[in-house]
Order: sequence, then structure tokens, then C-alpha cells
Amino acid sequence: AQGQLMAMTEAGALDAQAEAYYLLGKIAFEQADYVQSRDYLLETFKRVDGHAEGRLLEGELKLWLPCFLLYKR
Repeated sequence: AQGQLMAMTEAGALDAQAEAYYLLGKIAFEQADYVQSRDYLLETFKRVDGHAEGRLLEGELKLWLPCFLLYKR
């Protein structure tokens, strides 16, 4: 599934790319890879800033990552 999502991040409309990055971020979050999840969410928001589910996941992520890591690029 992750391979297919990675392919979607480079093809198609920005909405589809954003959704693929969000799903990758959700997978990383569920695997407790919070830094990788943050990176995928940043890519989501580059494509669709108001991605609702992404913003909700970002809120959960804030509970797990120290502030200095959350927005570090």
C-alpha cells in the first residue's frame, strides 16, 4: 500500500497528492514515527493547506512531538 501511495504523490491532481501524503503521514503516526509523520503532513499542506483530516492529525501529532521538532524543516 505504501508503494502505491508513494506513486500517487508524484502523479495526478494536487488533491490526490495531498491525500496520498496524508495517508502516508497517518501510517507513520500509527507506527509511532512522529517525525516522518510530520514531514508527510508538511507535504500535504504544501498541496492543500486546508486539508481537514491532515489538520486533525497535526493536532494529535502536537501531543507527541516537542514544539521544536513539529515545525523544523
